[in-house]
Amino acid sequence: AADAQYTGEESGDNAGGSVSTAGDVDGDGFGDLLVGASENGDGAIWAVGDRYKASFDASGATYVPFFGSRAPKCFPIHLRIEEITLGGMPIAFDASAQPVHAGNRIVFDRGLVDEVYDLTPNSIEQSFVFERMPAQGELLVRLAVDSELARDIDANGLVFSGELGSVHYSHAVSFDETGVRHAAPTAFEGDAITLRVPAEQ
Repeated sequence: AADAQYTGEESGDNAGGSVSTAGDVDGDGFGDLLVGASENGDGAIWAVGDRYKASFDASGATYVPFFGSRAPKCFPIHLRIEEITLGGMPIAFDASAQPVHAGNRIVFDRGLVDEVYDLTPNSIEQSFVFERMPAQGELLVRLAVDSELARDIDANGLVFSGELGSVHYSHAVSFDETGVRHAAPTAFEGDAITLRVPAEQ
């Protein structure tokens, strides 16, 4: 399974602006995470952390970083699976699956693969867990991306940036059937993010 993480980085003077953080709900001195279903019955699940808010629905996942009180508006990053191939052959998946919420984890059951989001107050980790591999070869997961933020790459991974802050989508890793961790090349390709797991892994 390929694994990736994106974290909002606040560079404004105060968290807030056009969206509100969860804050310290339980009074322990640390930022908290709130997760719950949308009130309009559309199946969406919302999460509000210390540095972001995010929504999950049949169209994919949307991450909205907090860029501080000076931010004139929100700068969402929307992700959805566009394509999965194995050895160059397409793998069928349920593109319209609804998310399921269990604790601080959001899961889309897409058939052969589960798209999983593990939430913390400061970050979200995205994973793709395959029940089995029907063939051999390089695994490719292509994520369509929609965002106004500029795109770049640094030593830690992919970067979405604006005048008031940036969001990092770290280099992906994969785990083989024995649990050994491997680097999985991660890149911007056109309007998409690609995650590749080489055949030998």
